[in-house]
Amino acid sequence: KKGLTRRDFVKGTAAGVAGGLVAGAAGTALAAQKAQPKPWLPAKWDYKADMIVLGAGSAGQMAAIEAHDKGAKVVLVEMAPSPYFSESSCCGGLASVPRNPMQIKDGILDDSPDLLYEDMMKVGQYSNRTDILRLFVDNELEAFTRFWELGAKPITNSFLAGHSRKRTVAHLNRQCQEALYDQIKKRGISTLFNTRATRLVTDYPAGRVLGIEAMQGVTPPDYKGGKK
Repeated sequence: KKGLTRRDFVKGTAAGVAGGLVAGAAGTALAAQKAQPKPWLPAKWDYKADMIVLGAGSAGQMAAIEAHDKGAKVVLVEMAPSPYFSESSCCGGLASVPRNPMQIKDGILDDSPDLLYEDMMKVGQYSNRTDILRLFVDNELEAFTRFWELGAKPITNSFLAGHSRKRTVAHLNRQCQEALYDQIKKRGISTLFNTRATRLVTDYPAGRVLGIEAMQGVTPPDYKGGKK
C-alpha cells in the first residue's frame, strides 16, 4: 500500500515485530523480532533485523529489496560464497507471464491471468492447489514488472508446451542475478555469504519465530562432484 510505514511493514510480516540472527563459527543467531529473556533463547543476538531472508536467488534478493524499500532493516543469508551459485543462476530462466511487454509487442493482446490459470490447471491435470495458483497468476505480471524494473530484462518470448498463448519469457540467469545484486549493494542491504541456517529460534509459548541460528564459514554442497 502507498505510504506504508516501517511500523506497518513489520507488523504485517510473518515474524511480527523486530528480529535477530545468532551466527558464527560455532553458531550465529539472527533475530526477526525483539525477544524477552527466556532460558531457551540465545543470551544475545549477533545481528538484529526486521526481516531475515534465506537464500540470495532471484526470489530472495527481490524479497530483500522490497522489504528494504518498505522501510525494513533486512539481513540476507546465503550458503554459497556469492549469489551466482544459487538455483536462480542454474535454472532455465523461463517464466510464463500473460500480457508481458514482449508478448504485446508481438501483437498478442488476448492473453490474461485467467487463461494462464486454465492452462496450468490442465498441465497439472487439475491437481493444483487452486488458491495458490490463483494468487500466482493474479500477481505474476506485477512481480515480473518489478523484476524487470530492477534490471533483470527478458530476452525472448516464446511458446511453452501446454500453454495456449505465446507468453513464456526467457532471461539470462547470470545477468539477472548481477542486476539484482547490484540493487542489493546499492541499498546497503546486509548480506552474509557462506552462512547456513541451522534452526529456527522460536518463542515456544507464544508460538512465534524470533530468528534463526546459523553457521558461518560453511562450504556449500558440491553436487557436480558428488560431494555433500
